[in-house]
Amino acid sequence: MRVTASATVVALFASVLSAAPAPQAPQAPSAPQAPSAPQAPQPVFRAGIELISVDITALDNNGRQVTDLTAAELEVEVDGSKRVVSTVEYIRCADPLRQIGAPHKVVVADETFSSSNAKGAPRGRLILLLIDQGNIRSGAARSSMNSAKKFVDTLTPDDRVSVVAVPGPGELVDFTTDHDKVREALLRVVGTSDAMRSRFNLSITESMAIYLNSDTQRATEVILRECAGAGGTVELERCEREVEQDAAEIINEIRHRTQDSVHAMRAVLQSLAGFEGPKSVILVSEGLIFEGLGSETDELASIAADSRATLDVLLLDVPQFDASQSRRPTTPREDRDLQVTGLEMLAGATRGSLYRINVTADFAFDRISRSLDGYYLLGVESRPDDRNGRRHRIGVKSLRRGVTIRSRRSFLTSISAKATTPVDAVTRAIRSPLPINDLPLKISTWTYKEPGGGKVRVLVASEVERLVDQTLDYTVGMAIVNKQGRGVAPPVELKKLIEKSGDPGTAVFSGMLTVDPGQYKVILSMADSEGRVGSVVRAVTAFKMDGPGISMGDLLLGGYAGGAKAAIEPAIEPAISGPMAVLMEAYSPSLFQSSGGTSGSPITGLDATLEILTNEDSPPLATVPMRIAAGASPEIASLMANLNTGSLPPGRYLARGTLRQGGKPQGHMIRPFRIVADASTAAGGAPAIATMPSEMALVILGGLSNFDRKELLTPAMLASAFAIAEARKEGSKAALKEARGGDLGSAAMTALGDGDQVLATFLKGLELYQAAQLDRAAMQFQNSMQMAPTFAPSRLFLGASLAEGNRHKDAAGLLQSAAASPPNAAIARIAGEEWIRAGQPALAIAALEPAVQQPNADPRAKKALGIAYVLSGRGGEAVTHLSSYLETSPTDTAALLAAIFGTYTRHLNGPQPATLTADRANLAKWSKAYAATKGPMQPLVDAWVKHVQSVK
Repeated sequence: MRVTASATVVALFASVLSAAPAPQAPQAPSAPQAPSAPQAPQPVFRAGIELISVDITALDNNGRQVTDLTAAELEVEVDGSKRVVSTVEYIRCADPLRQIGAPHKVVVADETFSSSNAKGAPRGRLILLLIDQGNIRSGAARSSMNSAKKFVDTLTPDDRVSVVAVPGPGELVDFTTDHDKVREALLRVVGTSDAMRSRFNLSITESMAIYLNSDTQRATEVILRECAGAGGTVELERCEREVEQDAAEIINEIRHRTQDSVHAMRAVLQSLAGFEGPKSVILVSEGLIFEGLGSETDELASIAADSRATLDVLLLDVPQFDASQSRRPTTPREDRDLQVTGLEMLAGATRGSLYRINVTADFAFDRISRSLDGYYLLGVESRPDDRNGRRHRIGVKSLRRGVTIRSRRSFLTSISAKATTPVDAVTRAIRSPLPINDLPLKISTWTYKEPGGGKVRVLVASEVERLVDQTLDYTVGMAIVNKQGRGVAPPVELKKLIEKSGDPGTAVFSGMLTVDPGQYKVILSMADSEGRVGSVVRAVTAFKMDGPGISMGDLLLGGYAGGAKAAIEPAIEPAISGPMAVLMEAYSPSLFQSSGGTSGSPITGLDATLEILTNEDSPPLATVPMRIAAGASPEIASLMANLNTGSLPPGRYLARGTLRQGGKPQGHMIRPFRIVADASTAAGGAPAIATMPSEMALVILGGLSNFDRKELLTPAMLASAFAIAEARKEGSKAALKEARGGDLGSAAMTALGDGDQVLATFLKGLELYQAAQLDRAAMQFQNSMQMAPTFAPSRLFLGASLAEGNRHKDAAGLLQSAAASPPNAAIARIAGEEWIRAGQPALAIAALEPAVQQPNADPRAKKALGIAYVLSGRGGEAVTHLSSYLETSPTDTAALLAAIFGTYTRHLNGPQPATLTADRANLAKWSKAYAATKGPMQPLVDAWVKHVQSVK
């Protein structure tokens, strides 16, 4: 729904009613007929039949999640028997297309403006980084920990991460959203495993063969190799016993390491059962040798299944031989297989994978990150034997080619929910005493008077989560109920919502309900195409608006693209970049003098203003008047305003519309909004540009030095002009001699008698200019220029005459050309100031830059150049010149304001490290000096300073 400012708010409510019919409007059109084309299967809503809940992950050949599997494409076996897959629900945990590092969505915290079903609900994912430090060589984990740190950088701010290094003591970070703490812990993990030492060159495989398996043949081969130097039977027997002893010590050391790690892993996995929801465990190890593969891995897998934990293994590479080993290993491949096999089985049994890490773990963490974006929850046919309290084997496979299924190997029976239709699910949600938060919803309301009647129209806007590439079709139900439990509810219908501007992950709904004045609660419920249901409740007071006094309707605001009509989409907290349009309504009997509300003028003394605030108690950052126009009926007035927010830093603000009669406030309405960077500008890579407020431009222009005729009539300036005239070949030397003596009139006559008309008209014009006869002087200078267009003195003083006549653009061009030959910094400064007054700051820069480069440059030139840069949108370049000027003129209000604004714009698109420290120090000094001047823009200055002080 959009509200258009060219009519009134109420005038467009009819379009909302046609889209969302209220029960009081029998003439409203019925819901559209369903299309005849085949539709996708309806989502399944769980509520209470006995099903086995099985969570799986489906990946394609590139490791990306497959999100569109159906029950027909999945095959499930329990204890070797095929089962029917009743429901398939994909649960998305994170947006796979999210922008890494981008600000995450924040639920509006102020219930004055909106309500949400997401408040208090668990959000984000649980991710445990389990480091098997006892089986990682010292220093070998550094590269993988750096990769893990990068992985943490990709997580959303709501993801809770834990780090546990086992066996202890080691790094221990409980689940936290403080990702900096997690990164610091990861960088401290180095590994604690030492190489096993023995008297002989025995491998793990050989030791197990000798000690555990009594492999006579392998034992003989080892003894012949290791005891080849033994002399005599006695020494050979002694060597044989020592080999067997070393084999036993190696096996005992392996058992000790494995038991320590497994015991710690078991405790960690068991502790996860106390946390709701699925968890992801990422185990980092160089290898773990299980003797009883069937028992140890099955036990860990069962604990992980009971805790709803998925376990991925990062197996760090171990070189077959390194410099720390004095002897080359005899069975490196077999030993590595022993270290890998158990972990590979463990990962497969816990819906995870094993990744072999050779150099960096970036690829593995990327694959794991993709697998964490979501999972399927299957509702599988249950049989009586499933509830016998025993663990049951389960297998899941996909019938779609190229899809790999990760699932657990066993389960304990659980109960899922009951299937129903979307309409039934939404209807039940509306009737439920508690909100449902499977589908995140936010809602806000606005109240307005019904034209010509006593009822109140409640405008409802909602934002609902939308998954990537998800349809905008939602089943929507809405009701408004009073304290007695009575109310109205339009039919539950399938509706096509719209995508929120600038946020494809959110769909927007708006509708209208008409009620008598009173206190109500609005209940809104939706079901999406994935079968998720959500509901939200909001209290609403529909004030009586047809009384004898003046009452007000709520403030509605949004972005404004220009044009005769401002189309505003109701939004809970609009994101504005640039121009903003604001609408409000006022109500009073016979508010307009003529009937019908289509003409006439408002009652005497009625006016309204729009203010922008950081909070309700802060001074306004900007204030503009609101226009008042006739509404849809005589008692309604529409109040409208437009404001460019380009001068405000990004952030959250409040818009306050205040209505006054005879200067006395009658009431005000407040709404929050956010200022964001222009999406089109950001997409194109162009930096955001701050817009200077018009009030600031007036202050800065007023700070330019006034044009002073005396500057051009100084002896030095006149001597320079006479020198240029004398350099002419045909010039009258006698006339110039008289002119230098001060008798310009006589000198003009002498020049005329000598036939030098160019000089004669110039000198006559200069005489008139000294006498402040500007128009007559300008005519003489023009005549001189017509005869000699390149004669610089005539151009100079014609420009000066025009400048005093406020013809700034014409004056600036003449003055700039006169300043070029020979170069004259004073004239260049005056030319630059004239360009600024003419509204051409970019041209002023070209004139002023040479002036400030002259030795002992006039400080006023630096100020003017800085102002020209600021007015040209190049505030960052202005700071250098203005800071130099402010060293000698620290209380100049215009320069202070321009310097503060220029510094703010320098860091608007992100901190500039090279100047940030110095800029912050300057801002602290300049803002204090500006406050001492009691400048008119102090609140806005404070906002700019705060932005720079807070950028990181």
